Amino acid sequence: IERGFLVKPDVEGAYTRLQEPPAGPRPPVPPIRLRGRATDQVVVQSKLLSGHPAVGASPLVTLHGFGGVGKTALITAVAYWCWERTIFPGGVYFIRLPGTSAESEILVDHILRALGLSVPDPGADGGERYRARVAALCDALEGDACLLAIDNFEAVCEGANRDSDLALVAELRECCPKLHILIARRSGPLGFAGEMPYEVKPLAAKAAVELFRDRALDGGKMLLYAERTIAAEICELLDRVPLHIRMVSTRMRSDESPAAILDGLRDGERRYPVAADAPPHHRSRELAFRYVYDHLDEHGQRLWAVMAGVFAGAPGRADVRAVYAHFKADLSLDALLLWSVVEGVDGHHHMFEAAREFGRARLAEGALGEEEHDFRARHAAYYLSYAKEHRDDCDAPSQELPDILAGFAFFAAQATLDEDRMRKYVGAVDEFLEAHGYWLQKRRWRQEIE
Repeated sequence: IERGFLVKPDVEGAYTRLQEPPAGPRPPVPPIRLRGRATDQVVVQSKLLSGHPAVGASPLVTLHGFGGVGKTALITAVAYWCWERTIFPGGVYFIRLPGTSAESEILVDHILRALGLSVPDPGADGGERYRARVAALCDALEGDACLLAIDNFEAVCEGANRDSDLALVAELRECCPKLHILIARRSGPLGFAGEMPYEVKPLAAKAAVELFRDRALDGGKMLLYAERTIAAEICELLDRVPLHIRMVSTRMRSDESPAAILDGLRDGERRYPVAADAPPHHRSRELAFRYVYDHLDEHGQRLWAVMAGVFAGAPGRADVRAVYAHFKADLSLDALLLWSVVEGVDGHHHMFEAAREFGRARLAEGALGEEEHDFRARHAAYYLSYAKEHRDDCDAPSQELPDILAGFAFFAAQATLDEDRMRKYVGAVDEFLEAHGYWLQKRRWRQEIE
């Protein structure tokens, strides 16, 4: 990329002068090297910038594809590309919805917080509170052209607030004509008028092998020319799904040859058969995850189950240490990061949804044994302490909210309820929600516990 110009990814040629990056938050820097996605990125950017939306509605591009195919990497790359080149003077706002979004925040609150806005409680009923938030959001987004990039939109479409959250998207498109919306989700298009869907598909064969080679080089290993054919067989066995390739190719760091990796995967096919009528990516996902799981030590396997089924959000390293409560917590977390089971973003550790589903299945099989209750109790006590410490701190990170509510649910479900601790938990959660302006969540939560 020539300094001072806007260019296509991986293509020489200038389009327009760069300006200084806009004010406001910077979207996440793409954490991985994109392979085989130059065309995808250009097409998505073209749709976003020069599409033909329905009359009276702002542009909406929906990336869709199954878990692990690369939607998050693509939406992150597009958002950062737009921010770096000041395509949207009003700012680029990137939102990654957690899988438990419906249980904690509603979509309007996620967007308000991404914009750095806080709306005080108007002291009215729930409907008026919600309208006050929507009005504030529309006011903030109706000025200069801006981009709203929302990842993991399943958290909205599968939640209890589905209808109101989809209605919010429709209202934003109608009220904010200079707003551009980019959404990533597993399922197909949302069905809005003028929506521009784009399916993210597995990599081409050559790009898949290049990704395998890149991962080997990241670990200081060279993929020999004679080994490329074997690497191509591995990629085909994994259906050329980027996440599966990144996970399995990590084994090259341990001086494992491509031939040995291929033998291990074929052995996995025999040991862990998948129904013949299952979609191809289900077979390759099970194959890749089982391969990684078998190469983790006992603590790596147990931490996978803890992060998938005990934690509800994206914990920091200190959170993992406190809940796992073992001197191997750091080593095990590093192993999950190395194998691409989790991804570190701004000090928090996000687990890919497919990996979370796999971990929950291992938990259901008894991966933690009788200690599962102890892990959940430590988790609940830890987040009770967090809620108490930050009950009046409006600047405290709100990413902990899903785990705070999960901890409360654990205590509330106990047969022998500690009423004193329960009272403290209710008070701490109540004040934490109020300090952060979660008025709707506070009201709904109070109704549930009463």
